[in-house]
Amino acid sequence: MTPSAIARLARSLYRDAPLLHRWVQMGRPHICPFEVLFQHVPPGADVLDIGSGAGLFLGLLASENRITEGVGLDACEASITTARAMAERVVEMGFPGRLRFEQSGRGLPWPAERFDVVSLVDVIHHVPPSQQTEMFRKAVSKLRPGGRLIYKDISARPRWRMWANQLHDLLVARQWVHVAPIHRVEEWARAQHLKAVHSAYIPRLWYGHDLRVWSSPQT
Repeated sequence: MTPSAIARLARSLYRDAPLLHRWVQMGRPHICPFEVLFQHVPPGADVLDIGSGAGLFLGLLASENRITEGVGLDACEASITTARAMAERVVEMGFPGRLRFEQSGRGLPWPAERFDVVSLVDVIHHVPPSQQTEMFRKAVSKLRPGGRLIYKDISARPRWRMWANQLHDLLVARQWVHVAPIHRVEEWARAQHLKAVHSAYIPRLWYGHDLRVWSSPQT
């Protein structure tokens, strides 16, 4: 799918969402390379999307018939409300795949089960630096043996693209974000004994994205 086609699908999924949420979901495919991320989700997988926001990634995967079940976690109550309404819309549109969304943070537990795929899409830069390593480790702990971790986040290089991303989050999320250099994230992955599956740098407009896909040990 092209970014424009994904944006049109997002418009249908969020047709009844608050106007601002709808605009944000329609705009994200032109910034975030969802069409590349899709390729790393095995058909029929169950997926845990950490920092799911309004649920766009899982909604798109369900609409593409790529997943059996999707669970989204996010700290923002308003985003979870929008995501749950979108999940109902997925059912109305006749797409397969079960979606559920749960609020995280504030001591709330994560789902007890493990998953074929865990995704961290534009999450780590919103986490305070002192907590980033633990967030990554916790994400890895939710993988089944042989499962895949999909990591996509702001690239720290070139710096002008990183600054463009930081300005974007300052204006949209009203937050000055903390970019984790990809070599540091790769160190976290090695410490968790993950095996590299895919590595890419993806420029999109004036944004830069680091994509890494790892698999967990089989046992």
